[in-house]
Amino acid sequence: MFLNRRLRTLRKHLDLTQNQFAAALHIKQATVASYENGRITPSDSVISSICRDFNVNETWLRTGEGEMFAPAPNTEMEMLAKKYHLSDDMCLLVERIVSLKPELQTAVLDFIMDTATILMNRRAAASVAPAQQEIDIDAAVADYRRQLELEARQAAGSAASTITDTRKDA
Repeated sequence: MFLNRRLRTLRKHLDLTQNQFAAALHIKQATVASYENGRITPSDSVISSICRDFNVNETWLRTGEGEMFAPAPNTEMEMLAKKYHLSDDMCLLVERIVSLKPELQTAVLDFIMDTATILMNRRAAASVAPAQQEIDIDAAVADYRRQLELEARQAAGSAASTITDTRKDA
């Protein structure tokens, strides 16, 4: 059986219309119809969504081997992982934190909060730096204008003395 037929079989087994199936996957009904007719093949992300949202065995969906549905989660952690789409690494982190004594959980939380505060302060300091650069640029422009005005006065004074010297010569 081909992937398109397995998709149709799955949808019918779930007693869903193409519209309902599409809505659950946040895709269009016409896309589901194209999958089922074999005109287009679902992307890996769509296949992952189908497997996650409907607890489908991905091997069965892709190849037809094995059972249609994945085994139900056995532990609370498996249920959390499924519900919140946690990676294996995230599951390990959660398991490690919840297995700590309460005072150590508090210490981990304090460490995370302290680190977050340091990072936020760094970002705040970094956002102040461009404003200081603007002030420095404004000061440099003001200094440049003063220098131009001074040069203009000096040039005007030099021109006036040249005119005076020319009149003395005449």
